[in-house]
Amino acid sequence: MTLERLRNTTPDKPDFIHVDDADNLVTFKMQSGTLSECGRNGCDVDALVEFAILILETETPPSARRHRHACAKSRLLEALDWLRAAKKCKKGAF
Repeated sequence: MTLERLRNTTPDKPDFIHVDDADNLVTFKMQSGTLSECGRNGCDVDALVEFAILILETETPPSARRHRHACAKSRLLEALDWLRAAKKCKKGAF
């Protein structure tokens, strides 16, 4: 289920995220160099964080671990906010 959700939520990154259902495998091609110098040639860290969030949303852990999953998801969402804020700041939006 997670792999299918990832495939459906990343249509703009088809060359950078490969989903292999047969082996239950996801491969990320990471960005190499800056966008201004190299252009878009891979995923940012954001894509990895977003995938980790999808995994936590898809899994239903036993009640003993549910709180830990919620805390982990909260921290990942915070990390995603910081990454996006850094991008805006770099572009001069702040």
